[in-house]
Amino acid sequence: MVYVRAIREADFMLSIEALSKIVPWFFARDHTHYLRWVPTHLRDMVSLKQLHPDVYAEFLKGNFVVKKSKRAFSAVAIDQAHEQNNASVKGDGGAVGLTENPAALRRWMVSGPEMARLIQEFEGSTEKRQDTDGRHMNRTDMHNGICTICAITDPSHGRDGEPVR
Repeated sequence: MVYVRAIREADFMLSIEALSKIVPWFFARDHTHYLRWVPTHLRDMVSLKQLHPDVYAEFLKGNFVVKKSKRAFSAVAIDQAHEQNNASVKGDGGAVGLTENPAALRRWMVSGPEMARLIQEFEGSTEKRQDTDGRHMNRTDMHNGICTICAITDPSHGRDGEPVR
């Protein structure tokens, strides 16, 4: 969960720390591919500071993930964003047969990124409001939710929330 938080918050140092703590679990769970490649990835990321300080500085600014909105906790890993773009271009019909038809594959490769950009631009222009502060609910809603949960889980109250007598 810490790694997911690091990605969502675009926190490069936390992502490195979280990945380094996960590596022993790959060994324990016999995930050989992750066990083989995650330590290599970690070594590369740790050595960025010396080998490529400009890239390291950008990663510290959060530019190792994709942020499609200004909302907090909404960044996604680059490979996930790439898959989302592919899915939006493929649409409901999917990409069945693209690999068997070179002309169709070429069209998809050329038009795909532009289609994804257009779809994203359209979706952004049709939003009624942009939540720039990153909060999805106001404090009153949150307080009411907490009160409801407390009333349900409090053994001194009945199912209707009234005190048991």
